[in-house]
Amino acid sequence: MTKSSNILWQSGTSVVTTTSVRTRRMTISLADIDLVEVRRPLLAGSALLASCGTFLGLRFADVLLPIEFASLLGIGWLGVGAALAIARLTLHSYSIDGIAMTLPIWRAWAMRQAIDEALMKRKQMPPRQKRRTT
Repeated sequence: MTKSSNILWQSGTSVVTTTSVRTRRMTISLADIDLVEVRRPLLAGSALLASCGTFLGLRFADVLLPIEFASLLGIGWLGVGAALAIARLTLHSYSIDGIAMTLPIWRAWAMRQAIDEALMKRKQMPPRQKRRTT
């Protein structure tokens, strides 16, 4: 990193500066980023499994032991809790394929806010004068 590029956010091997986003695998210029997206990919599936487990537990509550009933409910809803903490941050661009990173939700949101802040700073800077090519 040069001293001229200010670090806005850094955690582990991921760094967001005023000019680029650097991950473990590659460095992307902010000029190439068109869309930043944060999603929770496991949430829908785990919520479906947890609700099915809850339905089965309630349906067969008369024949289940209390520990079986509690484990049937608990395992499913613990999976939902874990799915809430996992996020996928995707950087979309027209020039490169989407770069996806699976992170804890708090790191994904912090990284997205830093990228949004860097993009806003970039838009406020005056455009560079381009040379005429003849």
